[in-house]
Amino acid sequence: MMESRAEFQFEIEGKQTEWSALIEGLAQNKHGAYFEEYAEAFGRAAEDAAEAVLDAWEVGERGEIDSSGSSINGNRGQIVLFGFRALEASVGVFKEFLEACGAKNLKVISDLDSWRS
Repeated sequence: MMESRAEFQFEIEGKQTEWSALIEGLAQNKHGAYFEEYAEAFGRAAEDAAEAVLDAWEVGERGEIDSSGSSINGNRGQIVLFGFRALEASVGVFKEFLEACGAKNLKVISDLDSWRS
């Protein structure tokens, strides 16, 4: 099975500190409890969506998702995820998570089509 990639590009309006913490944490591959903590800053809908992401990430082996290619530049965010089965299971729910956080003009670029269904 080949490793897959999903890139999420979006604009940020407000909550700059919270977005910076989230994206910088993902760039350091801080998942699990860290991810849940970052999500709390965006409200209940984001917390619920973060739980769905983490559930999807559990489909694969622990540490399967690599988010180290994530970055923030002013009001532009980019989160890049690499992985195997867990990535395929999580692209759609990760998009929903970013929307719950308030990402604007969200664009998903992925070699996986399954998330569109």
